[in-house]
Amino acid sequence: GLAPSLGHVTLPLTEVLLNPKAIAPRVLRKMYCNLVSSMGYRLLRQLDDWSRENAFRSRDGSVDYRERLRGVTTPVLVMGGSQDALATPKAVLAQAELLSSEDKTVMLFGRENGDTLDYGHGDLLFGENAPVEVYPRICRWISDRASTLTSAE
Repeated sequence: GLAPSLGHVTLPLTEVLLNPKAIAPRVLRKMYCNLVSSMGYRLLRQLDDWSRENAFRSRDGSVDYRERLRGVTTPVLVMGGSQDALATPKAVLAQAELLSSEDKTVMLFGRENGDTLDYGHGDLLFGENAPVEVYPRICRWISDRASTLTSAE
């Protein structure tokens, strides 16, 4: 079968989810085996609705998630990959603009921002360089906003 070649052979539509050059073959093989699954009809219909109607809403249409972003006032970290085909940088920036938070940080990972390679959607978690380039920036962002705990006596 195809299983022994996974990680060395790029499956169709992989680039929509990640940059296969950014992920080690052994990790990519595990991702193909564990993360790829079939989608239910209802989810496909919802994704189709989002695409056709430029909407981001619940399946029954009662909740507009994009509109709800305007009510977010807490500190927010918005991240994206420069080569993300699922959540494009343009879309990430547009959604970040909707947030009402005064403390809003947008991080786009890719060569143009000093990273070693361009990141796709899944690369932010599973990319070979994510532990060095992505994770520390997330930790710093959280650490900069963390409150100090006082010990209970």
